[in-house]
Amino acid sequence: MMSIKYPYSRKMILFAAFIIILLILFFSYVITSDPSHYQTWLVCGIFILLGFAAVYYWYKKLYVHVLNGDTALELDEYKLSYYIGNKVVNWKDVASTEYYLLRGGGYSITFIMAIPTADIRINTKYIAGSDKLIYNTILEYFERYK
Repeated sequence: MMSIKYPYSRKMILFAAFIIILLILFFSYVITSDPSHYQTWLVCGIFILLGFAAVYYWYKKLYVHVLNGDTALELDEYKLSYYIGNKVVNWKDVASTEYYLLRGGGYSITFIMAIPTADIRINTKYIAGSDKLIYNTILEYFERYK
């Protein structure tokens, strides 16, 4: 079986950036609607700075990878590489897998390790493609190469 690569999800990255920018605009509007109260400036200014920090974090962590077309998840005959969280799962070390649906969308897939170590969990929210298809492909690789 060949290696399968899944790119980062453009849709989720753009949606998150859109929400953060909307929040920054909202707090900017609140400040400019009543500029005489310094408490408004203080409270909303903190949220605006946090919004800019969130935009910077998203840009460095995810958006640059989307622009470059980088791989978010790679499956091959030896391992699963989850580049978003810098996690590697070797098929021979996995005892079983579980998944559950996340509230904000996507699956959380847990790899229960055969050797008693910490289980490894990945999230499909920021991976392009159908969550169910990604999970089924992971199961197929796991069953074939364990």
